Amino acid sequence: MHLFLLSLSQLETHRDCNFDYLQISFRPPGGPDTHYFDKLCGSSRGRLFDVPANRAKLEFRSDSGSSGRGFKLRYNAVPAARVVAEPAAAAGGGGGGGGGGS
Repeated sequence: MHLFLLSLSQLETHRDCNFDYLQISFRPPGGPDTHYFDKLCGSSRGRLFDVPANRAKLEFRSDSGSSGRGFKLRYNAVPAARVVAEPAAAAGGGGGGGGGGS
């Protein structure tokens, strides 16, 4: 599955993304462990995540410290043979968080 983050807008920026963030995780088929991409916060655009599973969990957290526009996400299911990226290769750091989600 491809998850394409269209935009992450005005989430409160923090070095460790402790306040407002979006985090994507998945469990590979037959695998006992859940894999996590880095937390995303701050603002970013146009980021692709390849998830080598047929399900992904998106966790959006926000505190009441500030408000913003949230995020937009698009996904596309693709044959499993086409998804080859590992989480560490596709993951990226985030910077802060704060705001609502859409």
